[in-house]
Amino acid sequence: AGQKIEIENNSISEAISFFYRFHKINKRKFFKIQLIKNIPIAAGLGGGSSNAARILCFLHDYYQQPVTKLELDSILPVLGADVLFFCNKFSRFVGGYGESLLKASKYKEYHLLLVNPNIAISTKEVYHKFVKICYEKEISSKFDYNKDPLDLIMLHGNDLLDAANIICPEVKPLL
Repeated sequence: AGQKIEIENNSISEAISFFYRFHKINKRKFFKIQLIKNIPIAAGLGGGSSNAARILCFLHDYYQQPVTKLELDSILPVLGADVLFFCNKFSRFVGGYGESLLKASKYKEYHLLLVNPNIAISTKEVYHKFVKICYEKEISSKFDYNKDPLDLIMLHGNDLLDAANIICPEVKPLL
């Protein structure tokens, strides 16, 4: 048996509540949702955000509700910065606080090793710290999106790394 998640306080229930509030649907249906996670909880890989995005896609299809620009703009502050990324079906470069999405024109297959030190850091908290760091350092997010993604990572690094290290210094020696 896997790890149990709270029924009322998770990205799926928040996405469902957001959808019903936004579309003013009072007669709510009940759905049985079985979630099988293939990545660790709190791994910083967007698991919760992708869950929220998939539920939103399902609800839009089920209720035959079109997705509006206003709704997409409303998602970020309520559900999180990377939910919008997972609502797209294509690889994207993400900028800003998650609101700036640019289609990746080219990408290769990469073999990466992900290491999980079993230290949970709130993604929301990391993004908030990142925004604060950006304002303090006046960081510019302008770079050439036509370059290979791995080259961009090697050149610019992980923008969220400094924020994560400030929040949880014990991860710094691991990275």
